[in-house]
Order: sequence, then structure tokens, then C-alpha cells
Amino acid sequence: MCESTVWLRHPNGHTEKIADSVLIAIQDGNAVVLRGLLAGPRRVLGTIHEIDSFKHTITVLATESSDVSAQPQDKC
Repeated sequence: MCESTVWLRHPNGHTEKIADSVLIAIQDGNAVVLRGLLAGPRRVLGTIHEIDSFKHTITVLATESSDVSAQPQDKC
């Protein structure tokens, strides 16, 4: 499979890994919805900045008010 690791880049330049084994990333307004096989959907405030298929990474640019912990959501 082609799962991706998702990195969240904060406005201050700090970058952190927030998810592994993501299969789908959907831009939904001011948030990105992440879905994988093993975990429920997660919603992160920000925008998709880059998808790198060679490295299997997705970089999301966090908004100023982004939730650092990227809390899982029951529904998307």
C-alpha cells in the first residue's frame, strides 16, 4: 500500500508528525480530514501544502488557531 506520514508545520516554523499510515487527505474548508485503515478520521485546522509521493509524506500548514494535538473526530 501507499500510506503517507502527515507532518504539521506551525506558523512559528516548528514541524511535528501527527499521523502515520494515512490513505486519504481531504481539504475541507479551513481543515484537513485524514483517514487511514487503523485509526478513525482526524480533523486538523490548516491547509494541504505538499504531497510527496516519493517520500510518502503530506505536509499541512497549520493555521494560527490550529489544535496542536489534532484531536480525532467521530464524524467528518
